[in-house]
Amino acid sequence: MNIYTAGIPAEYGRKMGGVVEVNTLQDSQDQRNTVRARVRYQATSRIWTAFGVQYDSGLPFDFDGDPTTVLAEYAQQVLNRINFARSRIYPAFQTNASLGAEIFRSGRMKIRFQADGQNLNNVLNVIDYGGLFSGNAIGPSRYFNLRLTNIF
Repeated sequence: MNIYTAGIPAEYGRKMGGVVEVNTLQDSQDQRNTVRARVRYQATSRIWTAFGVQYDSGLPFDFDGDPTTVLAEYAQQVLNRINFARSRIYPAFQTNASLGAEIFRSGRMKIRFQADGQNLNNVLNVIDYGGLFSGNAIGPSRYFNLRLTNIF
């Protein structure tokens, strides 16, 4: 009988006796620290701006192979974001910004325009490497969104 636990050793025995093998699985969602902050400034009654930061300390992973095989499968950039000695992904720090304006307002209708920039410092964010259920996950690079909203 094999027993698998998420990073915590488990003991299990049968009344009839027998050999029990205890194995541990790495808890793939054990991110130690996450910090997010966002500041919004209302410049006028119709224009606002916002800035945000996000810090993730990195998830653990369980890898039994040779790190050189990772280089053959992925780019050096991915390999640089993985700490094989600690079995954790290196921390990631990202910045975001938004700018919005109400371009038309009447008694019954509003039209708003918004521009967003995510991951402005363009950090390669390795979210998960070889997770138990999800496999590998790499976050998006720098990207921008434009949005036009009509409220009536």
